[in-house]
Amino acid sequence: MGSFLVRASLDRGLLVPIVIFDVLHSVAFFILLVSVMVALFSRSVLRMKTWFSLLISWALYSGSFLILVGHQVGPEPPFALCTFQAGLVYGGPPLVAAASLIFVIEVYFHLTAVTLSRGINNDIINWLGLSDIKTIGRHPSGLYCRVNQHVPPDFAGVLVVSFIATSMIFEAYIGVHLYRQRVLIRRIDNQRMEIPLKAFFRMVAFSILGSLAVIMVFVVNTGSDLDGWSMLFVAGLPLAVALVFDTDILLALMFWRKRQVKPFGESPTSKLPV
Repeated sequence: MGSFLVRASLDRGLLVPIVIFDVLHSVAFFILLVSVMVALFSRSVLRMKTWFSLLISWALYSGSFLILVGHQVGPEPPFALCTFQAGLVYGGPPLVAAASLIFVIEVYFHLTAVTLSRGINNDIINWLGLSDIKTIGRHPSGLYCRVNQHVPPDFAGVLVVSFIATSMIFEAYIGVHLYRQRVLIRRIDNQRMEIPLKAFFRMVAFSILGSLAVIMVFVVNTGSDLDGWSMLFVAGLPLAVALVFDTDILLALMFWRKRQVKPFGESPTSKLPV
């Protein structure tokens, strides 16, 4: 009876951070999916293919944490559910990092295409898995399932750090390229061909989030002693990504407002849709 009461009080102590964690991931998941749908069907919102893969990967990452809703306190979740969720939790960060990398690379291709009058090409990527029955279980915080061994988290961590580091190298090169081509960019902008530099600044903001994602993978994969409150940092990242990239999506949803469409230039690469 005493052990039952202790267990019940522990579960109640976990409940508040669990609810906040689930709400943050739910809001991020909803905003990301709505943004993708609006971009697909709205004529006023233009997006690159890799932008879709980026937001979908973050939506999948958020959704992976929502799989355990209803099994975060009390008895251990069903083994199959826990195994499936643990695989997604470890596969998510490399997927997000890879999507971030190809997004930055395509932004680079678009910018160089505009300033150097080149054509553009596109590419894609995927993810990985694991296995050992005895090491799979729910994290002490109750927020997600994990694999209690070093290989999957270490492998995921190496992939995330590699992808994010490569992304940041490309972003630095984009910054140098924009600086060197600043005279041409001003001339193009004066011709109303619209190279929106806000796209670059969004990407810089995203690179900061990418750096936080590097921290995130170590928090998720090696932070077995962290409590539920500390894990709220992880839940906030997908929402931050949604807010960085979706401001004009919100404007597109304001159907009651008349929007003035600006004329584009003749070049098919005159608009950078990020």
